[in-house]
Amino acid sequence: MIIELFAPGFGVAGIIGILSFTLYFFGHFVAGFANWLDIGLFIIGVILMILEIFLPGGIVGFLGFASMSTGLVLAAYDTKQGLTSWELQPLLRLL
Repeated sequence: MIIELFAPGFGVAGIIGILSFTLYFFGHFVAGFANWLDIGLFIIGVILMILEIFLPGGIVGFLGFASMSTGLVLAAYDTKQGLTSWELQPLLRLL
């Protein structure tokens, strides 16, 4: 995505970025990890980041970044099952 910012026009880096985010959210949606709220937050974040070009000041860009980050984190898989499968439950109880 950074390469797309420095290259004029829309190119290969933008297509790869869009395909990457599409595969990430599609895979997590099919597996049941993500829902429409997560995808919607990410799309709203992209729209806010585009609006930051026309509305300078930083607030819209910060909200866009926060929305995109929140959408990505909420769509991620919960690690609780992975920790319990390694039999770390007694260690977690000590904490």
